[in-house]
Amino acid sequence: MTLAPVFYTLAQVQFNPIAQMSDYVAHLQERLRRSGFPDFRAENQFELTIRRLDELQPDVQPQQHMRWSFTNAQRTEGYLLLSNALVFHTTTYDTFADFLQKTISGLKLVHEIVELAYVERIGLRYLDAVVR
Repeated sequence: MTLAPVFYTLAQVQFNPIAQMSDYVAHLQERLRRSGFPDFRAENQFELTIRRLDELQPDVQPQQHMRWSFTNAQRTEGYLLLSNALVFHTTTYDTFADFLQKTISGLKLVHEIVELAYVERIGLRYLDAVVR
């Protein structure tokens, strides 16, 4: 389909948490590099969980998470790896079949290297092209 009405699409596959995902990243990076995703970045993410213990005192729990980004040279599509999920994202969506194939290829690669126990949830998001 030329000029699909979709600007940005992503699929997130959530799986069992892998405590030492960082141990597998170098092997994944090399395989993804050879598969057309040569750009790599390791990124720190911070998450705040805020609970209210009483009216005056909130309980704030900061947590740091690592995520690893693998993108193609044009930076139009790539994978994000977290300790419990893989995201495939693209701005060059053409057909669902192609999108699904790339999502499953990335998941198969992670499973081959990490040996996942289960997949818990799959989510899809589409952003239509915004035209003014």
